Amino acid sequence: MLTHLNISGLVYVTDNPELRFTTNKTAVVQFNVAANSSYQDHEGCKVEESCFIRCSAWSKLAEAINKYVGKGDPLYIEGQLKQENWTDKEDKKQSRHTVKIDKITFLKSKE
Repeated sequence: MLTHLNISGLVYVTDNPELRFTTNKTAVVQFNVAANSSYQDHEGCKVEESCFIRCSAWSKLAEAINKYVGKGDPLYIEGQLKQENWTDKEDKKQSRHTVKIDKITFLKSKE
């Protein structure tokens, strides 16, 4: 069973990053991004789609993202795509795809 997949691409940040620290004082940041794509359907009409993905980063990378990234910013990310599974408070199985970021390029111009 495939549990990790390398992924890279242009994304847009949909909310401000949230920085937290583990009990060992390791920084971890989480935020959401949208990956947009478009294509023409069989009738020649343009179709636009967005895929929303939860992202995380650790240590110095987490601190840099927290300092320099905000809602609406374009980023180029590289990382590991994972599927998280858990059971909620009502005993329902839940899952979501996340990307653990290994490398990031800030695409916002300096102000």
